[in-house]
Amino acid sequence: MSDISKWDFYQFEAEGKPVSVMLDMALINLAPLPDRPILVWFRLKLQQTGEDGLAVREEVERLYELETDIEQELTGPFAAVFAGKITTGGFRDLYFYAEHEYGVTEVLEKLKSSYPEYQLSGGVKKDTDWAVYREIIYPSRPELYTIMNRRILNQLKKHGDKHTKPRKVDHWIGFETEADRKNFIAKVIEKGFIIESKETMPDNKPNPLKVRISRIDNVNEVYINRLVLNLMELAEENNGEYDGWETMVMKE
Repeated sequence: MSDISKWDFYQFEAEGKPVSVMLDMALINLAPLPDRPILVWFRLKLQQTGEDGLAVREEVERLYELETDIEQELTGPFAAVFAGKITTGGFRDLYFYAEHEYGVTEVLEKLKSSYPEYQLSGGVKKDTDWAVYREIIYPSRPELYTIMNRRILNQLKKHGDKHTKPRKVDHWIGFETEADRKNFIAKVIEKGFIIESKETMPDNKPNPLKVRISRIDNVNEVYINRLVLNLMELAEENNGEYDGWETMVMKE
């Protein structure tokens, strides 16, 4: 599994508290793995947190040591896959999918004695559909786009872009019917977007009718996340699907 894993992270707010999620994104293309139907999770109480209830840098090394030990204990005899971890309110939950549950209690007790300061607890349950991974750990569509946005910004940065200059940003949106595409186009024109192109891509079902729009915009992370979310919602209001964006590198 380590050869194909692709870890990333995102954050959101729930009940007024920030929630930080790290996960192996590649598992969504494999889930559920029929030979790993058992969900194993561990909960630990963070020793140090910021005002937001999330982990602080001073504790990272010790947490990494603990999480590595947990992973090693499970990936061997249990052939477990590390699916993700969620941190919020001073606690961190780690999730694995294993072949079986026999011996998990012994692993938990061993780790408790090695890391007593973390007040470890844990449990197992059958999750053949990997519902916890797909419905709780894996990001929703808006959160998925924040991950994709960050990846694009990181690529721009690698080429010398500092995200400080507004520039032309292109967006792609797909629709099933011409009426929906026309309604969407009318609304984005009101928002100052230019229609760059329209085309039909029959193989891109269920939304083969594409439109490319552009506008001069900022590309810092907060701004682009808000912009993409607005376009995504506008597309959905017109039965369409937002397909992503790109822009040019601008160096200072």
